[in-house]
Amino acid sequence: MTDTLRFDEQRHEYWLGNERIPGVSEVLALGGFDPGLERIDPAVLTLAGERGTYAHLACEYFDRGCLDWDTLDPQLVPYVRAWAKFREVEDFTPILDWMERPIVSRRLRVAGKPDAPGYRKGRPTMADRKTGTVIKPAMALQLAAYVLDVSADQPGATDGERHWPATPALWTDDKPGFHAIERLVVQLKPDGTYRLFAYDDPDDFAVFEAAARIAHWKLRHGHALAASEAA
Repeated sequence: MTDTLRFDEQRHEYWLGNERIPGVSEVLALGGFDPGLERIDPAVLTLAGERGTYAHLACEYFDRGCLDWDTLDPQLVPYVRAWAKFREVEDFTPILDWMERPIVSRRLRVAGKPDAPGYRKGRPTMADRKTGTVIKPAMALQLAAYVLDVSADQPGATDGERHWPATPALWTDDKPGFHAIERLVVQLKPDGTYRLFAYDDPDDFAVFEAAARIAHWKLRHGHALAASEAA
């Protein structure tokens, strides 16, 4: 019997059956891709995190057609307008069934929640919304994690299928997969504009897999997972 993936929304924890497994952000931290958050004032970090969480939620409501602009916090309005502008200018259409859906790689035993898989100008795209002022290079690895090849996780997969294809498939248990060609970070700015960061280095997939192996090695040798995980 296959273990079921469960995401504890309140504690921000991923569980595969009875096993607590790391999320993508935890893998990157354990793998040595330090976000440097300890150098930021905790109060500033908390406010930024809350802003990002609520902006993400407001953008999701916008995508689903249920956002009430009249009751939206004025501080969040420019971020949603930036996302709306991105969607219009870049001709981006999110796939609603895949948005913020927990996914898992059973082979790597890592889970995550992609922001907005969709189509940009007709091309399959994995988009991630960010409201921060700095976009870290490791974002390329986070997006690579969300579109890793899933073939090796399927029953009957052969060694010859264990590879990183040019159009890797979204992890999934019950669907054939979303083939993401483009990987984009959409930086939403407080003035209502946006900036795109595109990633196309094929090594990103192998690097994330290496980070996952390092993370699990550390977990087997005394490291503990934190009580919160956002990606």
